[in-house]
Amino acid sequence: HIPGATCTNLPGTFSCACILGYTGDGVTCNDVDECASGSDNCHANATCSNSMGSFACACNAGYSGDGVTACTDEDECALGTDTCDNNATCTNLPGAFACACVTGFSGDGFSCVDIDECVAGTDNCHTDATCGNTIGSFTCTCNAGYTGDGVTTCVDDDECALGTHNCDAEATCTNTPGAFDCDCNVGYSGDGVTCVDNDECVLGTDNCSGNATCTNLPGTFSCACNLGFNGDGFNCTDIDECLTPYRCDHLIGTTCYNTAGNYECLCDP
Repeated sequence: HIPGATCTNLPGTFSCACILGYTGDGVTCNDVDECASGSDNCHANATCSNSMGSFACACNAGYSGDGVTACTDEDECALGTDTCDNNATCTNLPGAFACACVTGFSGDGFSCVDIDECVAGTDNCHTDATCGNTIGSFTCTCNAGYTGDGVTTCVDDDECALGTHNCDAEATCTNTPGAFDCDCNVGYSGDGVTCVDNDECVLGTDNCSGNATCTNLPGTFSCACNLGFNGDGFNCTDIDECLTPYRCDHLIGTTCYNTAGNYECLCDP
């Protein structure tokens, strides 16, 4: 008996015929490679595998079915059998799938790394805002002294007008971009946050007359002419007491003599 052939008995003899899947004269039968000859009936999305006297059909990767009548595309994205990164989107394709990193990440879709937009300079933060990187994104925060959304607006805070400064009560607040300056008022000294009254009388920075008394006041001073002088304290003129009648009359035989800020009654010669 020849493998791959059938024997048929005939009166006084027999005949041999190759069975399906083989070719030859029945005495010699060779396997037919249906896959190579294209005589298989595998699905277009299946792979043909030859075997002795037959063949097998198996759906290609990404497809499922019997390999002959049906090979249906498998949606790996819907089934969750894809290998895309957690920070990537999966797109189903015939028999396969594609992965693409989402915005804020870079890579091939199978491996996605966060993009630091702040370092890369791809953020859209305002010039007076600070960029803070987050996973897959970034934040924009207006710098101290500014108010806004950090992207389209960062408006300078006028701490002087808002009363949020820490200047001394005896200092003047001046607004600057994003900050403020404190300067002690005239008559005071310090860093503007702490201001101490200057005692002009002790420091000798007053401009009182030499014949006046200086009195320190908060932030300033006052000048008062001494006894025997007349004026505004800055200019003091000696009072000639002898011009007043009868200045020395209580002392008989004396004459009045004016002195700086005073007078004397001297005996007549």
